[in-house]
Amino acid sequence: MEITIQQILEARDRRADRQKALLRQHNLPLICFTMNIAGPQKYNDLIKQGFALGNKWLLAQLSDLKIVHKELHTASTGCEGYYVVDAAPAELKRRTVQVEDYAPVARLFDMDVLDLDGNKLERTSLGFPGRKCLLCGNPAHVCGRSRAHSVEALQAK
Repeated sequence: MEITIQQILEARDRRADRQKALLRQHNLPLICFTMNIAGPQKYNDLIKQGFALGNKWLLAQLSDLKIVHKELHTASTGCEGYYVVDAAPAELKRRTVQVEDYAPVARLFDMDVLDLDGNKLERTSLGFPGRKCLLCGNPAHVCGRSRAHSVEALQAK
C-alpha cells in the first residue's frame, strides 16, 4: 500500500508525541527504532521481516541492561519500536550503532537514542563515522536532502 507525504508527516508527529510521553512517564533514555525505506511503500512482508531481525539484534545488544518498557507498532506508514532502557544515553547509542553497522541489511535500520530532554544523540558525537549513502558512499544526509538518487535506484539496492 502506497502512502502519501501527509500520512508520513502525521506518523512522524505521532512518533514525536509518543517519544515525549515515554520520556515524561519513565524519566529514562529512549531508543526509537524505525526503518529507512525509500519510496511510498513503507510496509510489506519483507520490511516486516527486516524489522523483526533488527529488534532481535537490538535485544541481543541490550540483554544485560534493564528494559523498562518496550512496544512495537506496525502500520502502513512503517514499523516503529520504542525501548525505554535504564542506562546512560551514550552507552545506548554505542550499542545501537553496533546494530546499525552489523550487516548490510542493518543499513535500513534507524535507531535513534533520545536523552532525558528528548535530544537525539548523534553517532558522530561519540566518534563514530556518519552514515554513508547506500549507493555512492557520500554522507547519507547529503544525498537524502538533495534527492541525489532515484527512489527506484535506492529500492533496487
